[in-house]
Amino acid sequence: MSGNTIGAKFWTDGKMEAPMLPEIPRITKCEKCSSVFWVKDSEKVGEVSPLAEATEDSEVTSEWKNAPRVSKLEKADLVEALKTGIAKNSEEEKFLRVRLWWVVNDELRKELQDISALDKVVFRENLERLIALLDEEVAEERIMKAEAYRETGAFDQVPPLLKELPEKFQRAAEKIKVLSERHNVFVSEY
Repeated sequence: MSGNTIGAKFWTDGKMEAPMLPEIPRITKCEKCSSVFWVKDSEKVGEVSPLAEATEDSEVTSEWKNAPRVSKLEKADLVEALKTGIAKNSEEEKFLRVRLWWVVNDELRKELQDISALDKVVFRENLERLIALLDEEVAEERIMKAEAYRETGAFDQVPPLLKELPEKFQRAAEKIKVLSERHNVFVSEY
């Protein structure tokens, strides 16, 4: 399988939407019992080539063809996963919190509107915890922290975090800076 970033959209919260480069979920839930689990921790029971179903002489059984697939978690699933403590370390917690951030922002990506009062609470609590977890020594995390501060309205915290970033972050940093100066808290494409 292959993919590319042609036609991708890049967002200030770090999300990339690339229609020709799907993200393979790292965490999912069972379609039968709804329990959430990390894919890496699941038991491998077999393997099928991604091209196997396309060939007529495929030996893929109907049992395999109808097996449950991994899928991205919804907002409620991510909130529940964080509550249950499925994250075994700060990296897994960061991963879940970034995905929750993106899911809430997805509503704003479609149409610039205010999010619900409940989502505002979830959003703020999630970003406050994420801000505490992000490492300013890591450029990617520093720019994410700047964006999280901006989206929570802590505009004075943004400028110091945008200094001395590598070239690959300059477009995003400039967009975040401009939005912060305008006191705009909404996620934006750049």
